[in-house]
Amino acid sequence: AVRNLNDALMSVSIFQLIKNLSRITDASADIAKAYLNFRPTFPKIYAIDGEELIAKLVYNKDQPTRLGDILASTGIIVNVVAIKKGEEWILEPPLDTILGKGEELVVKGSNYALKKFAEIIDTKLPEPGKTDSTAIGDFFELIRIVSVMFFLSLSALLMNADWLAENVLELEGLVDDLHAEIENKLIKEGLNNKTKTSLLFATFALERISDSLTEIALTILDDLEPHPILLEIFEETKERISVIEIDETDDGKTIEELGYHLKGVSVLAIKRGDTWLIMPPYSVFKLKAGDILIVKYFEESETFVEKEETREDREEIIEEIWEEEEEE
Repeated sequence: AVRNLNDALMSVSIFQLIKNLSRITDASADIAKAYLNFRPTFPKIYAIDGEELIAKLVYNKDQPTRLGDILASTGIIVNVVAIKKGEEWILEPPLDTILGKGEELVVKGSNYALKKFAEIIDTKLPEPGKTDSTAIGDFFELIRIVSVMFFLSLSALLMNADWLAENVLELEGLVDDLHAEIENKLIKEGLNNKTKTSLLFATFALERISDSLTEIALTILDDLEPHPILLEIFEETKERISVIEIDETDDGKTIEELGYHLKGVSVLAIKRGDTWLIMPPYSVFKLKAGDILIVKYFEESETFVEKEETREDREEIIEEIWEEEEEE
């Protein structure tokens, strides 16, 4: 039970988050069902999340090896989402999992990190497939946009930032336009019926995800203050969102030169003074001391992030941003 009106209003942000994440889970399940029910013919495109890739790799070494030892030997951080042993899939496998020859892994990380990981297990990162279908190309672009919306909406909630929330609403408009484009192209293109049907089902599901993310963003635009417990929630998930402040030693570096992508850390946005910059280019954008980076990272990257910015300092930075946003 809440003790006063202010607590009740802050609790709304938690309710909206839980309600809409539940809807997103249902829509994601529908995408999986669309594939399983219709078995579409898609090229093997694994780059679906901005700077990050997802790939299926095969462990080809003769010597069985502990997963934790492989990760420690690379000097980089990737997220091993699942391992297939025989007919069984192990989700979020523990570091003491022993890998045997021929076993499959689903791995997520930067392009460089995945290539390095693939070399260690004696395999190669597969090249993405190509397609002549503009509808399929638009579908994967739709996935990318919704993925960006997901992390921006959570960032808006974490930072209590109207501007980030407004960007989510702008992207929602792009999703609507792209959905209509995909439908029109599917009518004209010569794809087989199963592929067309699965694309339609998945596209509708992605729009539902987009709508739920927009509702999360509207929590901020409706001046509903986020509950402080969200700080703890976003610090305890498998993929986490937090902040890092740039100091003098990194002044003038590009995001790429920071090397965060090798450690499982992605930069979603940068706060420079009163200005917000969304997903700036890694190779050319020059950082300044005092810039605040909104980052997402794997659970495995927590030690690295802690060295860059302690949890206590991260919480203090976020609370200062909350105060600034409330004053505006």
